[in-house]
Amino acid sequence: MTKGVPGKKGVSRGVNDVITILNGYDTFHWSRETLARVADFMILLAVITLAGVLWNRVTLSAGSPAGFEVIDLSLVLFGLSACIFAVFRAVLFMIEDYMEKAVNGVQGIKTGQYPSGGRKNLKKAVDSVSSRLQDSITLWWTARIIVIRAVFIIIPGVLFYLLGIANLVMYLVGKGMFPGM
Repeated sequence: MTKGVPGKKGVSRGVNDVITILNGYDTFHWSRETLARVADFMILLAVITLAGVLWNRVTLSAGSPAGFEVIDLSLVLFGLSACIFAVFRAVLFMIEDYMEKAVNGVQGIKTGQYPSGGRKNLKKAVDSVSSRLQDSITLWWTARIIVIRAVFIIIPGVLFYLLGIANLVMYLVGKGMFPGM
């Protein structure tokens, strides 16, 4: 008979099985990575556009007060777009943290110290493992729900950016600053 902690291999195998199940049901894993890249790109694009228009504000407005108002409206729209995508990126970070905590909670079962001997101690150990599993699954489920709901934050960010571009282009075409149009 081997010496060691009884049931340790069974606990390790069970923990690994639960982690595999959590990762298997994480159907948004690749989507989150893609959404994170899209959010990063849109933040970069909105900030670069914002900086470029702000840098050339006087030139683009052609010195007219109406031009400043139109350019300022585009700047506000680009800024709103960048802020919305930054909030969305923060939500994605929060979701990743929840997922990581869920997996770490399950992995903590392996390293947990459980009292041995007696029916009362066995019940405490089972209750502790059950509580950790419930907490982990709750965190995982919360993260999954947030992903589903957070995707719709992208829509206003894209709309504000496109409205800013459309506003700017219409003004510049009306002023005749685009040759050949």
